[in-house]
Amino acid sequence: RSDSLYSGEPLGSKIESEDDVLAVNRMPDFDNTLSGRDVEVLCQYLTAPYLRIPLVLRFFANETRIRALESRQCQELVTAALFEPSTWHAQHQRSLPEVVPSPERAHLATSCGVLFNEIIHSPQAVLDSLEKLLDLSVNLDMGRYVNSDGTTTAGDVILFVLRTTVRILGYVDFVLDHARAAAIEGRVEGVGWMCSVRGLTCSEANLQLLQSASRRMHGVLEGQMLPMIEKWRLKCAAAQQLPQTCVLYAHLGYLFRYVREDQLDIKTVAVLLTCQIFLTHNCPNRMEASGPIPSQPSSSPPPNKKHNFWGGGGKDKTKGGPSASDWAQLEGLGADHLQISQLEMFNLFQEHRCKVLRWLQQNPRGCDVVMETIINVLTNAATILEVSPVPPRHWLTLTELGGIGRFYPDTEKKSSAPPEGLSYSEWLRFKMTSTVETEINMQMGTYTIKTNQTEMLDELISDHPDFVTVFGVDSRLQCARVQATDQRNWVRVVGQRHDCKYWRHADEREVKTRAASRNLRALKEEERWLWDVLTPLLEGVLRGLKIQVQDEDFSTATYGMAIARGNENKNILEIIVYRNPPVVHVYKVVEHGRRFFNTLCFVSDADLAMSNLDPNLFAIGLDHYQIIGGQVPRAEEVRGPSLVITRSLSSDIGSQALIPARLLHGLIPDWFLSKYFFWQSETTGVLTGVPNPQTTDP
Repeated sequence: RSDSLYSGEPLGSKIESEDDVLAVNRMPDFDNTLSGRDVEVLCQYLTAPYLRIPLVLRFFANETRIRALESRQCQELVTAALFEPSTWHAQHQRSLPEVVPSPERAHLATSCGVLFNEIIHSPQAVLDSLEKLLDLSVNLDMGRYVNSDGTTTAGDVILFVLRTTVRILGYVDFVLDHARAAAIEGRVEGVGWMCSVRGLTCSEANLQLLQSASRRMHGVLEGQMLPMIEKWRLKCAAAQQLPQTCVLYAHLGYLFRYVREDQLDIKTVAVLLTCQIFLTHNCPNRMEASGPIPSQPSSSPPPNKKHNFWGGGGKDKTKGGPSASDWAQLEGLGADHLQISQLEMFNLFQEHRCKVLRWLQQNPRGCDVVMETIINVLTNAATILEVSPVPPRHWLTLTELGGIGRFYPDTEKKSSAPPEGLSYSEWLRFKMTSTVETEINMQMGTYTIKTNQTEMLDELISDHPDFVTVFGVDSRLQCARVQATDQRNWVRVVGQRHDCKYWRHADEREVKTRAASRNLRALKEEERWLWDVLTPLLEGVLRGLKIQVQDEDFSTATYGMAIARGNENKNILEIIVYRNPPVVHVYKVVEHGRRFFNTLCFVSDADLAMSNLDPNLFAIGLDHYQIIGGQVPRAEEVRGPSLVITRSLSSDIGSQALIPARLLHGLIPDWFLSKYFFWQSETTGVLTGVPNPQTTDP
C-alpha cells in the first residue's frame, strides 16, 4: 500500500479498514474546506485501493466539494490516490484468492499501475467523473487569477484540475497510441508507446470510449482552459504580479505536456517556447545544489546568487529581468511555488526540445511567426493566441559551431567570417562577440539582445510627439541601449523592430543650401519674370529680408529659387517662384536629426498650395486683393532636441526612417498627412505611405 496514504498522515493513526476510520477521534478538516462527514467518507474510500480512483474522482466532482481542492493538503492526497501505482504484479499468471475477503492483497497488484488498470478495464467511471470535474472547474472562473488586493480566487482549484486532467489524459493517450502502434504490421519496437508492454491490451469498445473522451477533454483544455489562463496571465502581467505570472506561464506550458510531434502547430510551439523563455529569465532555480549538500533543505538559494529557472544567468533578458523586490518575493517562496515540480517542468521542455527544433526547421514560415510571437509576448504584453499584425521577418539559424537552435532575424544578418589581418586578441574578441543583435536560443530557452540590458524607455523618448504618433499614448515599452554619446542616445525598442535616436541638442552648424548669391537687381532680362512675381510681396510679407537668387540660369525654367535671410536672426527661408501660374511658396528650413527639411510656411495664393495654411487677405495694388496663406516667420527659430524613429521590418524593405508630417507640409497634401505615416528608405530615398491605424477613414 501507499505509505503516504496509510502511514498515519493526516489521521494520526494507522488505518487498515473502514472500521479504523470510525475509531479516529479527530478527523482532519483540510483547511476547513470539508465537513467532518465528508472527510470520514473520503478516508473510507482510501481504504479500498483497487476502487479508490473512481471513488475519489466522483467524490470531488461535486459542486459542494470541488472548492476543497483549494487546500494544498487535499491536492496532495488526491494526487497520491490517483497516480501512485500501488503494488506491482511481477508474474504473468495471476492467482485468484480462495476466500473472500482475502487475507492478502497480492491479487490486487497490477502490471502497469492502478490508473492504467482502471483506464483499460473500467474507463467509464474514471472519464465521466473527470469530465464533470473539468466542467465544474471551468464554471468557477471569475475572470482573474488573483483579486486586486492580492486575495486568491478559485484559480488554484482550476489549475489543480487542469494538471490532474492533463496527467490522466497522458495515460489515456498512451493507451490509445500503444494500441495504434500494436496494429501496425511488421513494426519495429521502439520506446514509450511504441514498445510491447504487458498489461496494456485494451478492448475495442473501451478504445473507442477513450478516444471520444480524450477528444472532448482536449477540446475543453485548449478551447476554454487555454484562453482562460492566458487572460489571467495578461492581467497579472499588467499588474506586475511576477510570482503569479510565473505560475500561469508554467501551466500554459503544462497544457501541452504530452503533445506528440505530429500534433505540433504554430500555437503549440509558440506557447512552449514562450513559457520556457519566460521561466528561464524570471523564475529562480531550486534544482541545483551549490557547494556541500546541507543536512536540512534550504528554503532559499545561496546569498548573492540569483539563479534563473535552471541555472541560466544573465542580465540582458526579457523585461530587464526581475527587479530586486521581485527576486526577494520569488526567493521567499518554496520550491513548489509554481505548483508544478521544477524538475517536471525541466523534463517537459527537454522532452519537447528535439521535436520543436525539427518542426521549426521543417516549417520556416511557421518558425518566423513563432519567433515574432515570442518577442511580442515577452516584450509587449501581447497575447500568445493572436498573431502579430506586422508581417514576420524571416528568421535564420546561426551557422557557426553550436548554432543549431539559435535563431536570429535576417534583418540583422552579418558576416560571421573575421576580417583578414586581425591580431590574435582581435580575432578572439571577434569570435567571442555575437554577430547578431537579437537571438532566441530554443536549446537553452533564452532571449538575448546582444550584450545590452533591457530597460524602460526614457520618458524623453516615450513622451515625444513623434513617438506618441507611432506607438500611442502610455506605451510602456522596453528598450535596449545600442549606443550612447554626448549628443545622441540610440535605443532599440524591444519587439517592435523600431530604433529611436534621440538627439539631445540641435545642430548648430550652418545650413547648406543650393548656390544662391545673385542680387534681385542683377537678374538678366530673360529672368525678369521672377522679379515681376515677387514685387508685390517685397514691400509686404518679405520686407526686411535679404534675398539672393540662385546662380543657375532659369530663363526658360518653370520656376526659380531664392534664399532669404533675416538681418537679426539665423532663420533661412527657401523661396520657390513659379512662372505660370504666378505664385510664390516660402519654405522654412528646419533641422531634424542632423538633417534639414523644407516645410511650407507661406503661399501667395492659398488656392495653389497642398497645405491648408491660415488664409489672409492681401492687397495687391489699389483695387486688387488676393487670399494668401500662412505667414513668413520673423522671430528666430529655437532649435531643440529631436527624435528620429527608424524601423527594419524585413530584409527586403530595409531600414526606413519616419518623416513626421510637420516636415512634409506643402510637399504632400494635408489629407494624406492626416491619414498616413510616411517612411523614407535610408538606401533608396523612396517615401512610402502607411495607413495611420488611429484614423477611421479608408
